[in-house]
Amino acid sequence: MSLVVEPRLQLGVHDILAGVQRVAPADQEAHGTGQGEEQQPLPAEQLEKVAADTMVGGATLTKLLGTSAWMAPGAAAAQVVSSVLHDSKKLISCSALLDGEYGEKDLCIGVPCILGRNGIEKIVEFELTDAEMDLFRASAQAVRKTNGALSC
Repeated sequence: MSLVVEPRLQLGVHDILAGVQRVAPADQEAHGTGQGEEQQPLPAEQLEKVAADTMVGGATLTKLLGTSAWMAPGAAAAQVVSSVLHDSKKLISCSALLDGEYGEKDLCIGVPCILGRNGIEKIVEFELTDAEMDLFRASAQAVRKTNGALSC
């Protein structure tokens, strides 16, 4: 899941998760893997509605605000800057170059990372179910296809 998409995920599903988990929206963090319509929230216990809402988060913001172009990138940039500036070692889903993580190599794709003073300090590999791994592989393939089209 790209860093720009994660704020959409967090904004779009906090109220849903708050009702399901009885946790205040401000006390929740949502992380995921993948890109585009193949992105998925983690961990596996999240509801199917959360996954579906994640996939249309940008459209939901656009419907509510008229655009999603400024909100998500601004929130994402602020989150990254804060984590690096304060060396907070915060878990943030962002696009990272994989070198074997999640079974992929030489691919930049959204995965959970620890961000601190040195940027991406660690890629966190959550244990995925077979179904989640299939979705992640489909997402990786979609990214590779897009990359191939762009590198004519």
